Amino acid sequence: LALTITRHSQKSDAHIAFELEQEREQGGLGLQLLPSGKYAVQIDYCTTAQIQVSVHTIKGYRSAAFRVFPATAGRWLTAELPFTRDAEPLRCSIGAVGAVGTPVAIAAVRLVELEPPPGPREERVLFQLDLRQQQPFLLVTGLSQDPQKPDQRQLRIISQHGDPPAGWQARPWRTETEMEFSLMQEAGQPALSFRNLKGRGSAMIFMPRFDCPSGTCRLYLEYSATTQPGLFNIRFKPADNRPAWDIHRPVPTNGAWRQELITADLRGATGGFFEFHNNDDNTQAYVRIRALKVTELPPVTAAETILFQLRAADLPDFRNTKQGRSITSGDEDPPINGVYFGGWKEETVSEWSCATIAGSKAIGITNLNEVVSAQIGIELEKAVGVTLTPGQRVRLRVEYRTAGAAKGHIYFQTYDDWKVPFRTDLPNSNDRWNTVDLLATRGDKPFRCLIDTSTVGRGNILFIRSVTITDAGREQNVVVNPVPSPSPMTSDGGEPARWAEGRLIYRLDIAAITPFRVVKEHYKRISGEPERLPVGVGCQCWKEGSVGEFRRAMVDDVPALGLTGLNDIISAQFYFDLEEQVKLPFEPGKTYKVKVSYLTHNDARGQLVVHVVPGYRMIASVPLVDTQNRWQTATLIFRRPPASDNVKVRMVIDNTTVGEGNTLWIRSVEIVELIPPQS
Repeated sequence: LALTITRHSQKSDAHIAFELEQEREQGGLGLQLLPSGKYAVQIDYCTTAQIQVSVHTIKGYRSAAFRVFPATAGRWLTAELPFTRDAEPLRCSIGAVGAVGTPVAIAAVRLVELEPPPGPREERVLFQLDLRQQQPFLLVTGLSQDPQKPDQRQLRIISQHGDPPAGWQARPWRTETEMEFSLMQEAGQPALSFRNLKGRGSAMIFMPRFDCPSGTCRLYLEYSATTQPGLFNIRFKPADNRPAWDIHRPVPTNGAWRQELITADLRGATGGFFEFHNNDDNTQAYVRIRALKVTELPPVTAAETILFQLRAADLPDFRNTKQGRSITSGDEDPPINGVYFGGWKEETVSEWSCATIAGSKAIGITNLNEVVSAQIGIELEKAVGVTLTPGQRVRLRVEYRTAGAAKGHIYFQTYDDWKVPFRTDLPNSNDRWNTVDLLATRGDKPFRCLIDTSTVGRGNILFIRSVTITDAGREQNVVVNPVPSPSPMTSDGGEPARWAEGRLIYRLDIAAITPFRVVKEHYKRISGEPERLPVGVGCQCWKEGSVGEFRRAMVDDVPALGLTGLNDIISAQFYFDLEEQVKLPFEPGKTYKVKVSYLTHNDARGQLVVHVVPGYRMIASVPLVDTQNRWQTATLIFRRPPASDNVKVRMVIDNTTVGEGNTLWIRSVEIVELIPPQS
């Protein structure tokens, strides 16, 4: 006996469906598959066409497994499709594909368990604070700064009595700060305590480094804090060259003791340490820690389905030189569906290899000339054939190392508009293999993935050991097509957001600005070198008592202006006196568009505001939201007030957050006129 499926139309989808985990009362089979369990669908079938088997979620039809099985040449064969049950209930479908009118006979369908879900395992302790034998100590530190080298700050020990626990460090972040690190006794229990003694709050203590091969850990913390909300911060510094990032901001306890369990995804790092920051200016505001334990968790990718993987170990040895993507000498590239090696610019000359490096097979990338564009391209949702849906998250994980001065970056790019919504760096790593993760959320356009080298010269080689792309689940409350902010309307009912752009009125040339780094209180410079900004452009904290840091530096290999609010009197900003000093030729009643390309580090956010003086009356604004460490463009449309108002147009870019490391970076500012449509 057999069940037969015959498709009679080229367009129809003939299949049999099994509602595996749907309740029986709703017409399902009522099975209960275990999360993280590994199963397989087995089908005994016979056909001269093909069958396609899909396992997917009941809600949203998100794929857990899919495969097309071949014709059987008149024999009965068994098709097996393995899959992992994630968090959501599943269903299965078996469809007939191939020539119209060709029957598919199915004798049996079985669901078998391949491997039960992993049981709970004891978390491995990576570090545990033990103060039972700790002798009293009191350490007061500051920083010293060479006026000739303002970016270099050295630890200055002001006084010391006794020694802190082995491997612990204490230092402020700002040169004007002095801090205290000590052992306190409270109710007979010892605790580490640190506070600011002088200057703006920037006290930091660093725990000893630990190794965490899985890349995921749990931090258990028992603490007491009398800081203001948001001024006690925990960050993680990976063992590679990446900067630290925020993990958690514990709430103040007003002197009581509180316990917290914090899970930290180390973003591909396999070791590092936690930093504890007290940013409260109040010299009586302390943070105390009497228990701290770090344990290793299973890797976050353990439960993630692999969508694509490229391993150098699976490739033959080869070496060639290319101009653009054309080979000029050497071996042919190994054929890999949907993947290319080469420069995206025709003028780029690059060298490629696959060989054993430091004990591992790796793909080597070298950009030989000044036209930088050598890359590994992965056409994820085109030639590779992966199908993602809006709101779905994917993880790009790259194992790499470098030679010479090499470094690189990885990113997701959208088709059609070629924007880069998600990007991160591959810092120089000559002494070890590193792993870097990049999480991305699919919007309304399909993704491709790229791995670029960003240095030039023979010997500066980026080695790629593996590239893995996994399904990281879905992001909650994702708006695929967000409703745009209301645009100013014109007297004739037109919408300026749809108007064509006219001539360029203003462009800020950041590359021409001399690099600087300066800290200001209100309008006064208190450390660093003076800024040298173009006429009509300045940096300041407009509130009295407010402190901010301003910079011109290289970010992602492009020049950028940065601003950071350093205390809770938030007012750090770049300002543009567009008409008074820059003398832009705005015409009364005419409409203009401002375009700002920006990036946020850590928790930074801001706003772009156009107002008029005198009076600082706002005429337009737009928030600068968290960009998750990637470049993004914000636009703002405004109409120049009539001449009878007797005002001048001014613009500011504000950082509306506080805390060192929460930096808002600006890489371009442009203003264009908008042209209304012809009647």
